[in-house]
Amino acid sequence: MTSAPRPPKRDTATSSRAGNPKTLPAATERGASRRPKRAAEMTSRADDDETTAFVTMYLQGSLSPVRRTLVFQGELVPLDRGKELAVSLVELLSDLSRRGIRLRAEGGQLSIEAPKGALTPDLRGTLEAHKPELLELLQSKSGAPEPAPPREGASRPPTTTGPLEGPPLSADDIYRNARTLAAELRERSPEIEAARRLPADVAGKLREAGLFRLNMPQAWGGPELTSMQQNEVIEEISRGNASAGWCVMIGSDSGIVSAYLDQEVAREMYPRLDMVQAGWYFPAGKAWRVKGGYRVTGKWRFGSGCTHCDWLSAGCVVVADGLSRAGEGGLSEWKILLARPAEFELIDSWRTTGLQGSGSLDYRCENLFVPEEHAFSFFDPPRRPGILYCRPDTYLRKMPGIPLGVAREAIDTVKAMLADRLEFPSRRPYREMPRVQSAIAEAETLYGAARSYLFTSLERQWEKLAAGTELTKEDRAHLWLSRTHVFQSARRVVQLLYDTLGGGAIYSEESPLDRHLRDVITMSQHLVGQTKGWEAVGALLLGAPSATPYPFL
Repeated sequence: MTSAPRPPKRDTATSSRAGNPKTLPAATERGASRRPKRAAEMTSRADDDETTAFVTMYLQGSLSPVRRTLVFQGELVPLDRGKELAVSLVELLSDLSRRGIRLRAEGGQLSIEAPKGALTPDLRGTLEAHKPELLELLQSKSGAPEPAPPREGASRPPTTTGPLEGPPLSADDIYRNARTLAAELRERSPEIEAARRLPADVAGKLREAGLFRLNMPQAWGGPELTSMQQNEVIEEISRGNASAGWCVMIGSDSGIVSAYLDQEVAREMYPRLDMVQAGWYFPAGKAWRVKGGYRVTGKWRFGSGCTHCDWLSAGCVVVADGLSRAGEGGLSEWKILLARPAEFELIDSWRTTGLQGSGSLDYRCENLFVPEEHAFSFFDPPRRPGILYCRPDTYLRKMPGIPLGVAREAIDTVKAMLADRLEFPSRRPYREMPRVQSAIAEAETLYGAARSYLFTSLERQWEKLAAGTELTKEDRAHLWLSRTHVFQSARRVVQLLYDTLGGGAIYSEESPLDRHLRDVITMSQHLVGQTKGWEAVGALLLGAPSATPYPFL
């Protein structure tokens, strides 16, 4: 079976740290690149207090300077300006953090990792001008002594940065792991469907492969993959099994949800990189404000992955004094509350057309107390810097990877089947029949066009967010349209191939096309996959009011 070609390698950040990433056997054998174990590294995602303290050490002479001046944003700054210089360096590092840029010193050289478009010519020039000072800072920090532990009884400062529990994995490690696991998932797809959820060992292998950490921040030791990289990974795992791909897409929201919580609380709730999020954000429940938090009652659907998750989310309308509170734009206040899955009743309701192995059960609770710090809104500012977290549509951006994976797998499966298939009664090879040739060409066109439209829209968004540029109406429209177009095109691809193969396509034990068709039909019923959202997009482009508002457009 032919593997789908990977797109050209982008200039995007990865999060390999010193040491050997934990990859699956096939990935290890293929020889992932490694950094030297003694590489000095400092991410620009360190919090401002830590950065300021380090710069102060530098100014006080604890770290020996190599120059007496520093060029910052075109200005020659003397090092004896003390506090002002510290502020300037903090501003510079904060700016790098917002752009997703990571610096490290390695072998006497300054290495820069940046998302595509984030490193502008002006910024590159500024960093080049700072190179000696930055190298000195990075190298000195790597050798700085650990701070003394607090005295007994003394309060500990809050911890919001530093690596969480879990082996280091780069973007390439995770991608290779996804490709390796896809082969096993293909073979186990009947078992997954019969279970109507991911078997425990399959969910465990996805965790071990790093597939639930896609959105975990670099400041915590996570990969913080770009939107494009996430779609590549999810496309690969979905080629093996769409239900697994769907669970990875949902489960990796752990890194997104934690960005909207107080960061000290978030690290307590998510102490490991490979923790799984599940649940429905739609406000199907009600949350009454009480002292210290909320009392929650409701029933939610589509709890994909709730049978193996660590935190389950419940979207709610906030109620106070018996009335729904008004939120943004006069609409009811919408909060998402987080609790352990054991605090809900899981309802075995998932009997569906497709995505049968996703375990998307209903769940409910009554009068459940959720503390204030475990509640958030996507419409509040994120508590963590970074391109990935600065716009609330982040959790939607990775969805198209699933239909892309199903469409690609269907095309390659049918091409392999046609190699020795004969038409009855003429016994003419299928691959020589014009209608079959035309169908394969059309399927490749639909897949390729949809994929290119998606990645072009995502890359444009990423570049503008990295540069701090506001998205235009057209940018926002293309993001939504390209996502829906992928779902619609994938469904068309699989239906076309199903029809082309004829009666043989209905036998689920002879080919996976039956499952592919059911899966792609089911996932296209999601709001993101339905064309009814185009009404709001058209209204946006025409500057007209929309009958149905879409808050993440």
